[in-house]
Amino acid sequence: MVCYPEKREINDANDFIFYNTNGDGMTNEQYLNFLLMVGGGSAFTGLLDTYSGAKAAYSLRKLSSDYSGDAIIVTTNGTDSQSIGFVGNELDTATLESFAGSGDAYVSTWHDQSGNGRDFTQSTFANMPKIVSSGSTITQNSKPIVEFDGSTRYMDISSQQTFTDEFFMTFAIRPTSNANAYGVLLNGQGSADNRIRVYQNRDTHIRVKGTIFSQPLGWDIGTYTNYTIERGASDAIKQYFYGTEHSDDTRSVNWPVLFRVGGNQSAASTQSLHGQISEMIFWNTDESSNRVDIETNIRDFYSISSSAPEEAQADINSFVSRVEADGGSVLGGSCLLTDVTFLTTNP
Repeated sequence: MVCYPEKREINDANDFIFYNTNGDGMTNEQYLNFLLMVGGGSAFTGLLDTYSGAKAAYSLRKLSSDYSGDAIIVTTNGTDSQSIGFVGNELDTATLESFAGSGDAYVSTWHDQSGNGRDFTQSTFANMPKIVSSGSTITQNSKPIVEFDGSTRYMDISSQQTFTDEFFMTFAIRPTSNANAYGVLLNGQGSADNRIRVYQNRDTHIRVKGTIFSQPLGWDIGTYTNYTIERGASDAIKQYFYGTEHSDDTRSVNWPVLFRVGGNQSAASTQSLHGQISEMIFWNTDESSNRVDIETNIRDFYSISSSAPEEAQADINSFVSRVEADGGSVLGGSCLLTDVTFLTTNP
């Protein structure tokens, strides 16, 4: 393949347009990857280059070398607008913060990097999730992250997507509060029967065509988490936190759950998500054999721990004090409790 620049007036680097021998235009980044390849360097390989065929994919990093679009569109007031792309395959935070100035910026569009055009959008300013606060990009582990603050901030795609047969979906998410009774991560269109809900500190609750699968003790509030749901050929629906399986339920029906992120079907404030999201990727295929590698890629990039937080244990002195304050005693005859561990949850 031979590449050459189009002959025209050049004012800056963005004025270059390169063509291959078929006459097809290449983006600057594609051309740079080509130069790296022929020069012996390493071209960019994204997660979706290795694990292709995603139904939808949203991230603040670039997921595919073939994707030439932006990551998000932001606004500071609901009227102005700025597309934010990538620099070095990560979000262009310099342009983002320059646009926001000393104020806040909100996401009006989160682009689908799968190539299927299933962008998440929100046209009402008051319902847009935040990405810049007081001039600084919101981050977790030094990576940008989109914030849903529990006050009816949500985004929809234009056409609900249904998962048939096998599927695999994975998230990089940080629950930030359990102030609301429930926090909906994903919800199908117009119905409470299909959803993924984060609630009561460390629990999740998925509903597939009205059948509920609850899983306790998945995460801690404030802890960055890699959360995965999959259904393989056996129709077993499995939930994983930090790469560890926490449930195994069976439900073979189609699941129309990909429509709204951050809120329930009616956008009720009591079910709005208190959480931050940096990545969501969906496949309508069985990726169980690739799960470990996909999750490792995500956890490595976002510096997410590979194991769940340990359960806190109650201090023996605190326990004794509480018993005695209620008029009881932990002493009985000649028996003295000297080495007892009290779990804060029911094992």
